[in-house]
Amino acid sequence: MWRMTAALLVTAVAGALPGMAAENPFGLYVSGAAGRSTIRNDDISITSPFTPPARYGLDEHRTGWKLTLGVRPIQLLGAEIEYIDFGHSSVTVRAPGLLFQSDAKVNAPALFGVAHLPLPLPLLDIYGKAGAARLHTTVKAIDVGHFNCGVVVCEAHIGGVPVDRTDISLAYGVGVQVKLSALAIRLEYERARVTGGDPDLLSLGLGWRF
Repeated sequence: MWRMTAALLVTAVAGALPGMAAENPFGLYVSGAAGRSTIRNDDISITSPFTPPARYGLDEHRTGWKLTLGVRPIQLLGAEIEYIDFGHSSVTVRAPGLLFQSDAKVNAPALFGVAHLPLPLPLLDIYGKAGAARLHTTVKAIDVGHFNCGVVVCEAHIGGVPVDRTDISLAYGVGVQVKLSALAIRLEYERARVTGGDPDLLSLGLGWRF
């Protein structure tokens, strides 16, 4: 279903290309944006030779970005393909007897349906979007932990941390854009729902309508 829907949107875009320079009947546009992302994961486990298994979570703010290709064949409805990079988080995590560096990355291609409010303002759009994201999450520990053995510090290699998971998840968002001829200024909030933590992105960007 994911591949079929993406193929239909790409076919629609390809069909719009020959005429977009004249009238752009499919309302083809592109945009890029960057902003403040949040990487969350509360389902990570650690083990060591000296301590019982433990769990820890990530909830870190980072810089994220995204690229968007969209079509708006009618005034109220459209569709978008996006690539969202929620950023890279590297934090020091403390656990009983352990100290280690945790490294996390989250990114996703996504497909949205977009609905616009019927506003009597030609320069302003307010819209909501919902669809699916193929969310790829990786988490790993990049340092060894340490255990206090009294007068010395013993190294304890950590196990159980690595996460390398891909989920098809619900994604949704809201946005507002100000249109200046073919150029648009876009402010958006997007979030993906996934087991263990929901990454999100609040972004400001520029769009261009062909």
